Amino acid sequence: MDTEGMDEHELRRLALAYIQGQYGPEVARLVLSVSNEILPDGTPVTEKNIIYCNHAGESIQDPKSYLVKYSDLMDNAASLYHHFIKGGDNTKVIRRAVKYLPLIDVFEATHEKVRDRLPVSEDAKEEILATLLLTRSRLNRIINQAS
Repeated sequence: MDTEGMDEHELRRLALAYIQGQYGPEVARLVLSVSNEILPDGTPVTEKNIIYCNHAGESIQDPKSYLVKYSDLMDNAASLYHHFIKGGDNTKVIRRAVKYLPLIDVFEATHEKVRDRLPVSEDAKEEILATLLLTRSRLNRIINQAS
């Protein structure tokens, strides 16, 4: 299929249809629930961050979406500290730390709401909370050292 000329909405619909065909409707639903919203070009960064946090907060009310988005957050946010301590130009690292820090609060608050429905062991639930706390500490360190 020729995708030239398709906008982001059409491309996303096409990708989700493919995912559903290959992996089923539940996987397609999870992918859609944790995908960032498509925003107009020129949306200010601060507004993008607020929209991102609000959308994530809504999507993680579902326990499976919580785990998928948590994994994505940890891959993105937790790894920032390692980039930061290497030194160099940390402009992008700082910008992402500012983006992800509010999401830690959202995950902690939601964790208590979905905890009993998370399809993982009690040890894993405790590990999630511990990792959120560590990530918060590291993101704060990045932001504070940059100030």
